[in-house]
Amino acid sequence: MYKALSIVLITFLSAIGHAETNNWVQTLQDSSKHKTSDSEEVISYTKDVDEVSVESFFFEQKITSSASPIGVVTNRDLQNIPIQTIGDALKLEPSIAIKSDGTWATAPSIRGLSGQRVIVAVDGNRIETATDVNGGMTMINLNDVSQIDIIKSGASSLYGSGAIGGVINFVTQPITYTSTPEFHAMLSSSLQSVNNLWDEYVKFYGSYNKFFYSLSGSYRQAENTMTPAGELINSQFKDYSVNIKAGYRINEQHELRFQHQTFRAKDVGVPGGPFSAAFTVTFPEHSRSMSHLQYHFSDVNEWLKLIKLKAYHQSIYRDVFVETGKPMYAGAPVAIDPTGEHHTFGGLAQADMGFGDYKVTAGIDVWQRNLTSTREKFISLPDSSEKVIGELPLPEASYLSSGMFARAERKFLADKLNTSAGLRYDYIIVENEDVFTPDYITLNGNELNVPKKRHTVIAGTEEKHSWSANIGANYSLTQELNIALSGGHSFRAPNIEELYKYISLADGSVQIGNADLSPEQSNFMDLGIHYKNDKISVSANGFINKINDMIAPENGEWIYDNYGNDGSIVSNDTVSAQILNNISEALLYGFDLSASYEPINDMIVSATMAYTMGKNQTTDGYLPQIAPINGTISVNYNAYEYVQGGVTCEWAGKQSNIAAGETETDGYAIFNLNISSKSFHFDNSHLQAFAGIRNIMDTEYTNHLSTNRGSVTVEPGRNFYIKVRLSL
Repeated sequence: MYKALSIVLITFLSAIGHAETNNWVQTLQDSSKHKTSDSEEVISYTKDVDEVSVESFFFEQKITSSASPIGVVTNRDLQNIPIQTIGDALKLEPSIAIKSDGTWATAPSIRGLSGQRVIVAVDGNRIETATDVNGGMTMINLNDVSQIDIIKSGASSLYGSGAIGGVINFVTQPITYTSTPEFHAMLSSSLQSVNNLWDEYVKFYGSYNKFFYSLSGSYRQAENTMTPAGELINSQFKDYSVNIKAGYRINEQHELRFQHQTFRAKDVGVPGGPFSAAFTVTFPEHSRSMSHLQYHFSDVNEWLKLIKLKAYHQSIYRDVFVETGKPMYAGAPVAIDPTGEHHTFGGLAQADMGFGDYKVTAGIDVWQRNLTSTREKFISLPDSSEKVIGELPLPEASYLSSGMFARAERKFLADKLNTSAGLRYDYIIVENEDVFTPDYITLNGNELNVPKKRHTVIAGTEEKHSWSANIGANYSLTQELNIALSGGHSFRAPNIEELYKYISLADGSVQIGNADLSPEQSNFMDLGIHYKNDKISVSANGFINKINDMIAPENGEWIYDNYGNDGSIVSNDTVSAQILNNISEALLYGFDLSASYEPINDMIVSATMAYTMGKNQTTDGYLPQIAPINGTISVNYNAYEYVQGGVTCEWAGKQSNIAAGETETDGYAIFNLNISSKSFHFDNSHLQAFAGIRNIMDTEYTNHLSTNRGSVTVEPGRNFYIKVRLSL
């Protein structure tokens, strides 16, 4: 009941808000254009998604004129559709699938590639962390996001290592300046039934002449998720966030921008487990903080349009606690506590130039990730003594990436043909310390002498040189029909975990990195056709992506030296393990479609479809974690003057093209209903309400990208939700 009171409070505040506010204007979703400090128009709310500007990381590009396959989740989508999670928002774009470890931890998959092969960033700042699915993307407050920019193909020519699958950039609220003092506030509250989620969010922002500021915060708390098969044990979570953003326009040419984000989660359950449903895995704490400072110098001279300098720091702390229950074998741990601390420091120097008909963007992009990790294993002995073994699953290590990039764009044939080309060179240095295992052993709190230690990682320095390039063209056959062709070469250098990890898991298996790994090389091509008139919009893309030297584990043996207390080698061990190697040549190909049609006024019928085939050409088998053919069908209608709503069907086919160790999943279709009010105006305040049902039929179904992570085989059941947002 106390949760519902917050929604009642919002409604009450809306009635008195007009009496307490002066010079307040409508919030961002009610305005069609906003002037930025760079004197450029950025569309944040528009009926035509095709006309939205995508500001990826380093340049702006309209979807209609782009040669590359890009997409955008607009401010309208985020504000006026009752999206529940970031995963729900990304699924609005075809070819984006969501991997998940339960309800909280999610990660994107673009055209069959995920994890370290897709760059996820906030305002262009990389989220660099450890594993494929560990909540990195979840540690972003969706309420703070103004737009999501998506590149669906290789983009290393601008963004460096890791972009062979694409880029997802979460753009936060734009900085704007006004000639008169303005102050705004927004409060939203939402509830959903499937896990009793309570979500509270508040934001204050304002501007005047040379200043802009914004302060927001959120709090979420959820219990275990209910599924058609019953309660999903250990799926609870709670988290909160704070976001501070400011801008100072020194004069018409010079501007400073600052932002700080903090996101912290507590008691996050990871249902199921990598080996057995009996395992209990939680994040006692999981946090991300990011700060960046930018300087813009615009209109420097006739040909130099903009100089941008940026420095940022991002840290991620990850604490995992695994309760194994009854030991799986004699001496096996009853609990494991790994922790990791990741610090990324980065900088960007960029220049936007114009030389006649040419637009050129060039710059230097440098970032370094520092990693420290530990692991403790708790062993209960027969005499009730407690033994603790301390390990270093990864060495203290640093990963430095330095890149130089350039991109040129020119239009021909009376601006009907838009061409672009990009080139980048990267120099990567990875340094690491020695690792000896175990690091220490204690018995009932007293440290014991360790007679021998296994030398699991040898100190060293790895240097990698990589290049990447892309070229593309977009041609307007008619005013309504465009065709786009793009291709290029991208790369992904192995990360710290792939080079150096030595992880002995609770079931006795061992995973080992390989310092001799080579970068993955990707050669890709995309063909797109886009048609749009006043009633119909259709977009179709076909793609092919060949990856050489793909990094994957294979079973093998590794020989280690054991060192005694005097520093000499006393013995050798041969360990059976999964060892990472450049063993695969992979081929991914497929298509994605999206279409919308307005049969009558105020009604939109739309559909999406995506298909990806992933083949391991080395083994002539299939690649793992490839989503089946899937899509959506939706009908949205403005039923009355103040109400709009729609029905959506999300569907997926059966996935039987599986890799070794995977499980087939059946196809499914679920139906969702959403209803929202239009924004009610009370002088200078605005109130809007959302409600709906997800999975109306309480269908029992499985997400193929989740079933391979443990014992979670059923997605959430019928979910009623309500949200109210008050803007002042």
